[in-house]
Amino acid sequence: MTKSLSDYLKDQFDKKVDIVTTGSGGHTLEFSSQVIISDLITNGVSVYDSLDILEKISDKLKRGIHTDKITKLINKTLLEFGYSKEYFINGNIIDDTIIVYPNGERQILSYKFVKSFVIELLSDYEVSSKTYRSIVEEYHRVLRGLNAEQIQISTVSQLKSLIFKNILNLDPWNESDTLDQYNVLIKILNKYRKFREFGSKEEIHLMLNQVFHSAFKLILLNYSFLPGLTVGATTGQIEKLISELPSMENVGLTSKEIHFIGRIGNLVDKYSRSKYFKNKEEIEDELNNSLDSVISIVNRLVHRGILKWLFVISEGGIELFSTKDGRTTSSVNLLVAAGMSGIEKLVEEITEYHPQLIVHEDGVIILEKRKGYSVVGLSKMESVLLLESIKEFCNQIDRELSPSINNFSGETTELSSSFLKLLGDIKLHQLFFN
Repeated sequence: MTKSLSDYLKDQFDKKVDIVTTGSGGHTLEFSSQVIISDLITNGVSVYDSLDILEKISDKLKRGIHTDKITKLINKTLLEFGYSKEYFINGNIIDDTIIVYPNGERQILSYKFVKSFVIELLSDYEVSSKTYRSIVEEYHRVLRGLNAEQIQISTVSQLKSLIFKNILNLDPWNESDTLDQYNVLIKILNKYRKFREFGSKEEIHLMLNQVFHSAFKLILLNYSFLPGLTVGATTGQIEKLISELPSMENVGLTSKEIHFIGRIGNLVDKYSRSKYFKNKEEIEDELNNSLDSVISIVNRLVHRGILKWLFVISEGGIELFSTKDGRTTSSVNLLVAAGMSGIEKLVEEITEYHPQLIVHEDGVIILEKRKGYSVVGLSKMESVLLLESIKEFCNQIDRELSPSINNFSGETTELSSSFLKLLGDIKLHQLFFN
C-alpha cells in the first residue's frame, strides 16, 4: 500500500529525531517535519524542493538537536538550491508558543490546536474541506508569525476577521460586511455590463465569472455556507446548498427559485471551465439572460430583515401608519410612543425634501419628508436599495394617497390597508422585512 506524505514524513524523519531543543532554557518539544515543509511552501519553495532539502539535511538531524541549528541547515541548503534569502525561514520552525486561557490553562500552539480551534469556530458554518484547510494554514501561519512566547486565547479569537479577509475576502461575523459584499457585486455587475460592449472575449469571460462568484457568495452566506476559494469550489457549495434547502426553515425562496439557482450554478461551473466545452457561447448567452433574476434573488436575501420599523407621520405629528417587522402596529406600543416625540422634533427641524440618515447605536434612522407627511424607517444598517425603495414608497403615496392624507379625520384603519397595498406594490415587504 502506498504511504501518504504525512506517514512518509513521520516514518522518515519524525520518529528518528523525536524531540528538539528550543530557546535558551533547554526546553524540549516534539519534532514535526510537516511543520518545516509547510513553512517552506508558505515561503514560496516548491513542494519537491522542500522534500529534497529535508532529505539532504536528514543525516544531520539528531535527537535533541536545537531548532536554531535546524534553521541554519535549512537556510544554507536553500542557498545551495538557488533560492535567495527572501525564502529563508525564521528560527521559530517548531511550535513552542504557549496559548494562555483565562482560567490559567496553557496549551502549546500546535497545528493540531489550530485545527481544533477552527473546527469550533466554524461549527455554525458549512465549509468545504479545501477551504477549511486553507483557513487552518493561514491561522497557523499568522499565529506563528507573531513570534510570541505566549498568546492569549482572546487574541486568537480576535484574529478571525483578519484570517477570513485574507482567505475569502469576507467577514461572516460582521453583519455590515454582507452589504459591503453586495456593493462589491453591484460594482462588478455595472462594470461588466459596460465591458460587454468593447471587452475582449477573455475579459468578458473573466468578469462574468466574477459576477456570479460574488452573487453566489452572498446566497451561500445567507444560509451559513462559506464560499470556496475558486468559482468551481463555490459552485460546489451551491450544489450542496441546493440539496439541503428543501429541509431548511424560513428559506425565503420558492421551489422554482431553488431549482433555478441550482441550474445556474451548474452552468457557471461549466462556464468557468468552458475551454473544455464546445457550447461556451450558448452557456454565456444563458448566463447573461439569467443575470437579472439572480440579482433579484440576491437583493431579497441580502436585504430581508434589515428594516425593523416603518412609520408614516402627518405634518402635525400624528401617526398615520406604522409597521414592525412587516406587521401593522399601533403607537400604543410603548416603544413607538416613547420615540414619537423625538421623531416629531426631527421632522420639524428638517425642511429639505430628500432622505436623511441618522446613525445611532440601534441602527440607522431613515427620514424622508414630503408635503403633508413624512416617512421614518428604522433599519439595522445603511442600504442604498432601501433608501431608493422608501423614496419610491413616498412617490406612490404622493400619487395615490395625497387627498386621503390631506383630509385625514383621525381614522387610520382605511389608510393602513392603503399603505400596506403600496408597500406590497413596490415589494418593500418582500425585500426588507423578515
